Amino acid sequence: MVDFASLPTAEQTRQLGKLEGDVGADVGLRMNRINSNITESVYTGLRPAACMDGLEIGFGNGQLLPDLLSYAEGLKYVGIDISSTMVDEARHFNAPLVATGQAAFHLASAEDIPSGPASFDRVFAVNVIYFWANPHRPLEEVRASCGPAASVSLPRSHRRRRPASRASPSSLMRNSAGPAGKPWPRSYHLVVAQP
Repeated sequence: MVDFASLPTAEQTRQLGKLEGDVGADVGLRMNRINSNITESVYTGLRPAACMDGLEIGFGNGQLLPDLLSYAEGLKYVGIDISSTMVDEARHFNAPLVATGQAAFHLASAEDIPSGPASFDRVFAVNVIYFWANPHRPLEEVRASCGPAASVSLPRSHRRRRPASRASPSSLMRNSAGPAGKPWPRSYHLVVAQP
């Protein structure tokens, strides 16, 4: 496994923005550990219900998807990611779900979501929005892809060196697994938007 902390800063930044190759696959596994708490909070906040259609932007290796699908029967999932490595990893890991049509993974960007208008009941992306050079276009795409009663969650995190003294109702403090498994306090701003 790659020691992420030993990578040059430029390579860390490049990989976090687009996980590629063997290094990207290893970093994807690391990101599952780091993002699992906030991802669970997003799933809970979105309140998925039976037979809903969901879109995730930037799914990484897709290994957290079974957690989402356990929330309700008949959920259908579409994931888009800009990394062909992550699309391959997610398709491999979720092969039974792909085979039954419950999950699909596409190589695509948030600027050009491959769906028709009003296709999704839930849209979410975890720690992705700050990689968008100009968020206006992706947000237009998200809006167009949402059905009339859709919920959207686009949280992003900020590392904090000490616990927050006060947290707003839309902020969450979570410990993630940092380097060498040490707790890593992070503050997340979680907003679930509905019409």
